Amino acid sequence: MGATVSSRRIRGVLTAVEVAVSVVLLVAAGLMLKSFVHLMSGNLGLNPDHVLTMRLVLPADTYFKDSNPAKLLPFSDELLTKLQTQPGVRSAATVTFLPLSGWRGSRPVVRSGKTLASPAVSMWSSITPDYFRTMQIRVLAGRIFDQHDKGGSTPVAVLSEALAKRLFPRGDAIGQTVDAAFNTPLQIVGIVGDVRHLGMTSDLTPEIYVPFAQFPFPVLCVAIRTQRDPMKLAKDVENQVWALDKNQAVSFLMPLADLASESVSTPRIIGILLAAFAGLALMLAAVGIYAVVSFSAAQRTQEIGVRLALGAKAADVLTMIAGQAMVPVSAGLTMGVVSAVGLVHFLTGLLFGVRPLDPTVFIGVALVLSGAAALASYLPARRATRIDPMTALRYE
Repeated sequence: MGATVSSRRIRGVLTAVEVAVSVVLLVAAGLMLKSFVHLMSGNLGLNPDHVLTMRLVLPADTYFKDSNPAKLLPFSDELLTKLQTQPGVRSAATVTFLPLSGWRGSRPVVRSGKTLASPAVSMWSSITPDYFRTMQIRVLAGRIFDQHDKGGSTPVAVLSEALAKRLFPRGDAIGQTVDAAFNTPLQIVGIVGDVRHLGMTSDLTPEIYVPFAQFPFPVLCVAIRTQRDPMKLAKDVENQVWALDKNQAVSFLMPLADLASESVSTPRIIGILLAAFAGLALMLAAVGIYAVVSFSAAQRTQEIGVRLALGAKAADVLTMIAGQAMVPVSAGLTMGVVSAVGLVHFLTGLLFGVRPLDPTVFIGVALVLSGAAALASYLPARRATRIDPMTALRYE
């Protein structure tokens, strides 16, 4: 009798541990899944679909010697002209630091005539006029760059919405000037929407844009918006570059959408792994509960037969067996929730738009596990109620 009670307790403890582990893994997987849904529905600030990108690092000795852009600007203009006349191309532009690529540059930006203890640190890029149209970045106020914004004309800039709000909280940015370590004040001519420059998992980034014709740089990231699959134009695009300079290396020739996808690859992989482990743990917990209840019912065959012979209803026997099985399940749920509360904070850096203690995830996990446990215990308990009392009384 003592051995039976002891083994029953051990089975109960093991069941509770299985359930607790399942809770922790299911909560982690649920949080990652909810975070991933938020990521994929989030606003990048641009449209990466149907955009082909490449990077050209032009030899400074050839194209930018002594910071003289005499060869750099014609190369850029001619390349964009060739690309924009290519069949299947809607528009093309260059940018110093391509969004989603991981490349970035930052500068302190202050209102002209103001000295701030902590200037706004902003991303920056030198772009050609069709950049905002190519990337489908919203223009919120003022104008974008055009062919009149060139060397010798008034230095101008376009600010992202976040940067404009920080520097000009009253909304009077257009026409004002800022200093951004370009050795000359920049007149603000437009405001555009914010972009998640570093990927889906990053915040919307304050950014200042300057015209490539006024502030050239010998590193060109080219963005080409296409009417069809971008990679079908890849070879033609390379040939256009080599038609201008047969020795020029072309790198990172890929769809911008691939870069967007790569920016969420880490949370996606972690989410898939957690979901796989959580699913396995849930299955093992359900199988364990089923086995424990089946074994317990088999050991109590005579007891069940006596109860049925004395007039106990099948529903009462089913409730008794299933109810006893749910005791370690309840204990496991409690232990699992407490453990999950303490452990989910390690996922904080991987979550986007989701709180680590999101109640909907915890409640959902509790309901899923309770349902799985109830079903796993119901089946063997129901089978036990169908025992013939006379057969059960003769069972040894």
